[in-house]
Amino acid sequence: MLIPYIIINYGLENSYLYDLISKIAHGIVMLFILGFIINLARKYWSNTLVKYFLVGSFMVVGASFLSNILKAIFGDSLGDVYLIMQTGGILEILIFSLGLGYRMRNLEKENAKILENQNKLLEHKVTERTREISLKQEEILVQNEELHQQQEEIISQRDYIEKQNTQLKTTNTQFTDSVRYAKTIQKAILPMKQRVQTHFEDSFVLFRPRDIVSGDFYWIYETNDPITNEEIILVAVLDCTGHGVPGAFISLIGFAILNEIVSKEHITEPAKILHRLDERLQEALRQKQSNNMDGMDVALCAIKKVNSIHHSTGKKQFEVTFAGAKRPFYCIKDDIFEELKGNKTSVGGITKKKEKSTFQFEQEKIILTKGDKLYLTTDGFADQNGKNQQKIGSPKLKNTFKAIHNLPFTEQKTKLEEILDIHQGKQKQRDDITILGIKF
Repeated sequence: MLIPYIIINYGLENSYLYDLISKIAHGIVMLFILGFIINLARKYWSNTLVKYFLVGSFMVVGASFLSNILKAIFGDSLGDVYLIMQTGGILEILIFSLGLGYRMRNLEKENAKILENQNKLLEHKVTERTREISLKQEEILVQNEELHQQQEEIISQRDYIEKQNTQLKTTNTQFTDSVRYAKTIQKAILPMKQRVQTHFEDSFVLFRPRDIVSGDFYWIYETNDPITNEEIILVAVLDCTGHGVPGAFISLIGFAILNEIVSKEHITEPAKILHRLDERLQEALRQKQSNNMDGMDVALCAIKKVNSIHHSTGKKQFEVTFAGAKRPFYCIKDDIFEELKGNKTSVGGITKKKEKSTFQFEQEKIILTKGDKLYLTTDGFADQNGKNQQKIGSPKLKNTFKAIHNLPFTEQKTKLEEILDIHQGKQKQRDDITILGIKF
């Protein structure tokens, strides 16, 4: 509507129709604007801010419309009709100012409400956070109390453990001292090196207990044949059941019984000695009345000097009678390795084989000459573990005797110790170890 009005206003400015068309067009535009304002008022009158806008706009449009009507009716005789339009514009500005003031107050109220809501939300968050912190503090206090109680319990347990450790150390020291004293007693019953060398100048004993005391022991006893009165040297290596203190007790019992069998019962044949040792151990340990099966493995030799001389070598001869209870006899005769295996039954313990009246330990005789060697062993050396739990084994031990028998006996002992140490490495010693070597 405004575009035709502008075209007419500026295009027909000097035409005689200008006034008429201008007034009609202006009136139409005013009516349209008034209609538009009334339509807005009908739809949005409930909004206070819109009211201010509509009333202000109505003032200026109404004043313009009124001035045109009055001018059309009265012409120039009415005077300055533009005063009415100015008055409408002033009223519009005033009403818009009131609306703007109303809007500013509303904005302030909205901002205040938003701020109040934010403050409430913040206060709520602060309250919740404070409550959470309080709960956490209470939990921490409870935990601290529990930790304090646990600390007191730990301190109490530590003091108790320290006390127990002190008592255990004292008890262990006392026990160790007792065992060390037992070692002194056990060492006293073993033949001294000088005693062994009295009978066998070239000899060695490799003796390694697994613990402080040993279940292994070796025995030498000089006596005479009760019939011929010939000098006999009894030599034995014994491996008692177990090791440590239990084995040491059995070894002391075995040592005492062996001495009594020879000195009091005057038995000198190895097979009969083993048979009697078996009976006496069963009696001493009351094995027929209990389930006790302790015993010992024995390699026992009776050595006699023979008056005759070997016909080809001219060397002195020795008669060696051997009886074994699960232990063999090794010898080097004329540079040839020989083995006597003995019985496969231990001394001590009740077995079905021993319950038969016909059971007897067997013995074998062999003639050795000067320069020959014999070796008696327990199973500790052969059974020692190395890497991958592999044992040295009896075959390697036999081959070692074959390889080193020409060496002096002190060097033979050193060589055996080197083999044992290298094989054992960092492995724990598995059992007591005893090897007795003698050169005739």
